[in-house]
Amino acid sequence: MNRLFVRIVWMLLIGSALVACSFGSTPDPTTQLPPTPTARPVSIQSGVPIKGRLLFVQDGNLYLYQGTDTRQITKDGTTRDPAWSPEGSRIAFVRREESYSDIYVLNANGGLPTQVTFNGGQATPRSQEFMHQVVWASAPTWTPDGSELVFLSQVAPPSTEPLTEYPLAIYRYPLRLVGQRQPTNDDLLVQAENADLHRPDWAPDNSLLAFARVPRDGGPQQIRLFDPETAAEQPYPGIPDNAYDPAWSPDGRWLAFAARVESNTDIWVIPHPSIGGSAVRLTNLGVARAPAWSPDGTQLAFVHVGDAGTDLYVLPITQANGTISGGQATPLTNNGHLDANSGLSWGQ
Repeated sequence: MNRLFVRIVWMLLIGSALVACSFGSTPDPTTQLPPTPTARPVSIQSGVPIKGRLLFVQDGNLYLYQGTDTRQITKDGTTRDPAWSPEGSRIAFVRREESYSDIYVLNANGGLPTQVTFNGGQATPRSQEFMHQVVWASAPTWTPDGSELVFLSQVAPPSTEPLTEYPLAIYRYPLRLVGQRQPTNDDLLVQAENADLHRPDWAPDNSLLAFARVPRDGGPQQIRLFDPETAAEQPYPGIPDNAYDPAWSPDGRWLAFAARVESNTDIWVIPHPSIGGSAVRLTNLGVARAPAWSPDGTQLAFVHVGDAGTDLYVLPITQANGTISGGQATPLTNNGHLDANSGLSWGQ
């Protein structure tokens, strides 16, 4: 089988995990997203009120759950990986095209999105030359002060001799540079040999960056920590293997994550390493991932990947005397077909 065809199939299977920085030209950064009809409406299950504004993705479109209502934000069918800015005024997201993707930032009050990366190749689409020019961008998140975007990237497009797909690394890019230069390898923050890095998330006090490390040899996924002051990296103490989707609580005291134990995947939390303590399982559903905290830390949303559909759930969180527990999980959507890989983002 042609190795380039294998690469294309592999990228489609990886989905939103494939990312890269920009190596192309720099057009006008303000871009209109072409509208296309949504494939199906979101069915509200319970009308449970939530605090703040919760973003999720269905059929490549971005939706906002606020109060007890849902509103569609994008209609292009290519949207992935939403992320609220810390102050809640902007949304970073990914628009995925055929064989490449780009990062955008949208004002929460509306208007045209600003394009941050320009990853489309100049060669004829679908040609071998094109496939070795285009790159991917994915999983944007924000630094705690909202001045920079952090995202996943490969250090270069695929090479041909030998055929090489570079592991996904973490990049840090100041937004003040939009329109001046694109992200480059000068913005490289964390990388691993023979392993892809997934879902970076900053602690609110900027002390640590949590992310998942996925070995390419089939080894277990692992949540790790990067210290921006020392550039040291280590496993998150107390988190078992086969853990992913890290998400810091708004006060920075807890990290929520998904972990697979045997055939079941549930939502867990663990204290900040400076506090110490053991991981606590909050759900017992066996099909939960992509946790996201409410702005006040009293609710936790996640994606329920069930046989009847992929839906949005929420559970109340109780903290007392240094302990934490979760209440009854309630579905917010019914047969919603949410994109679990895109995750959730809960803003003010």
